Amino acid sequence: MITAEVVLRDRLRAAGFRKARNRRWFIDQEGLWVELELQRSRYGGRSFINIGLHLDDPHGGRDPDVYTRLDVWVDRDDVEDMLLDENPQLERQLSALAEDVIIPFVRTLTVPFMRSPQGHELLGHAQISAEAARAFHYA
Repeated sequence: MITAEVVLRDRLRAAGFRKARNRRWFIDQEGLWVELELQRSRYGGRSFINIGLHLDDPHGGRDPDVYTRLDVWVDRDDVEDMLLDENPQLERQLSALAEDVIIPFVRTLTVPFMRSPQGHELLGHAQISAEAARAFHYA
């Protein structure tokens, strides 16, 4: 059975993401580093996709400046059920989600976008550092 990590790895690599440690992938979006993390639930049987934004190169091991669950930002209620270990449709569903939703969404995440009203709406649903609030003109 194929895992969520393998599906994401293949789709994200093809889209220009670089693999980091611990089920994390990064891409530079015009000076804003976007991180996707596949996080296993402590309670077993499922995973979550987290998204982080880094103002600087994330390879120094810093925590993201902005952090939340991806399904909060893309407003999809089916992501949690999709990432169940026993999901027989995992490969097909997650491939479609990556190609049709995740990758196009990540491509919009630039500094100018995060300074826009739409970007500020997203920031309202995330943990955000003081440095990111200043950089994105978010009060």
